[in-house]
Amino acid sequence: MTGEQVTDEHVTDEKAIGEQATDQNRTDLRTNGDDEELPMPWPQVQSAVWLIGLAILFWQGWLWPGILVLTAISGLIQAGLHLYVKSRQERAILETERAARLPENCPNCGGPLNASSVRWTSTNTAVCPYCNATVKATEPA
Repeated sequence: MTGEQVTDEHVTDEKAIGEQATDQNRTDLRTNGDDEELPMPWPQVQSAVWLIGLAILFWQGWLWPGILVLTAISGLIQAGLHLYVKSRQERAILETERAARLPENCPNCGGPLNASSVRWTSTNTAVCPYCNATVKATEPA
């Protein structure tokens, strides 16, 4: 029994080490920006490109050169989707930071301000929708 317990503990330790290594690799990939997974609706677009492309290739009988073209098209679409998703994420982060730094009321007229109601003229300045006064966002903490 002692030998079986040692073996079971050894296997459990190997699994734990493997899981830690996998988690570390995922973290490294996310921080380096390499091979990030797209959020949910976008992988379905990639799958649709492949399914439609393969259907056209089989229908027309263009399998050999067509699969190379389909691979290139798929890669370009995936790169475009990554750029689009990344720009949306950066825009959302910028809007969140702006909203946190905007004063609650206009210093000129006292009207309530929020990030969606003001017109941003630069990263740190906005125009009040009530009196058209320039409002400076507070510095980040």
